[in-house]
Amino acid sequence: MGMDTSLTFNMQRLDQVAWNIDRRGINSIPAAALRELGFLAKSAGVSQIVTDLLVDANAPAIARERAFGNIASLISSPVTTGAGATAKDNKAA
Repeated sequence: MGMDTSLTFNMQRLDQVAWNIDRRGINSIPAAALRELGFLAKSAGVSQIVTDLLVDANAPAIARERAFGNIASLISSPVTTGAGATAKDNKAA
């Protein structure tokens, strides 16, 4: 069975966002893209506090970048604790 192409597309987009943040800073990422990432992260079980920080334009850039890093590491990690596990469960594993 082949790789899930929707997951691949999301991981490619995640890599593109990470590259842009590294080169230009988090304020270079459109708010709509960060909101979409926040929604995906919440769906994967990431804390709402972290996702809210990511999209808060009034928060310090370094805090938002750290929130992105946390989200990226959690949603890109392979799930190893079972078929129904979330990113939150995977972090505890």
